[in-house]
Amino acid sequence: MKTASGLALAVFALAALPATAQIKLKTPAPIVSPTPTPGGFQPLDPSRLGPKEVPPTRTPIPTRTATPTPVPLDERYAGPKWGPASSDVPIVVRRLDARSQCKTESFFFNSGMFYVSIDCYSQGRGPLGLKADVDVANGTRLKNGWKVKSVAINFWDGTQPLNPDSHHGFRVTRQPAVGSDDPSVALHLFAEGFNKITVRGGVMLEGPHGTTPW
Repeated sequence: MKTASGLALAVFALAALPATAQIKLKTPAPIVSPTPTPGGFQPLDPSRLGPKEVPPTRTPIPTRTATPTPVPLDERYAGPKWGPASSDVPIVVRRLDARSQCKTESFFFNSGMFYVSIDCYSQGRGPLGLKADVDVANGTRLKNGWKVKSVAINFWDGTQPLNPDSHHGFRVTRQPAVGSDDPSVALHLFAEGFNKITVRGGVMLEGPHGTTPW
């Protein structure tokens, strides 16, 4: 009962207040951010930095491909090869005067150069002399890309006349062409009576490294 009477008194008191004394609710003012002081932190103005520059494009460094060093060609004379992988290169001497007492000799040096001689002096002392045709490496063809590089033929005894049949000497009747695969050589020799002629020569070959011409 006390609570009800107290509430009735409070309502009566409020009703008895003048209109000007009644409570009015105010609209709250908006919240404004505080103005920064001059000495405080200032946000960076992008316009003060000037125009934005695009970084330069880096030119790529070209890659260098190593140039392979060419392997030098092998060189050797066109002689036979001895050993397990032997190969024969023929030398044929055809005597044109069968009755002559002169001696003939032909072979390859270890270097691959060839040697041909007609001896009418120390062997047999042939008074008639001797004519002979000589074929070196006849019918041989180079393989594996080998070619003729150069030819050198010299005499040890005698001369190299235009017509060896009328004078002591020899003549090259067939010589291989540089760059060909035919290393064959043909010679004509004529030794006077009681005289001797010796011819030494070689056909230099060149080809891929690590291969053989046969």
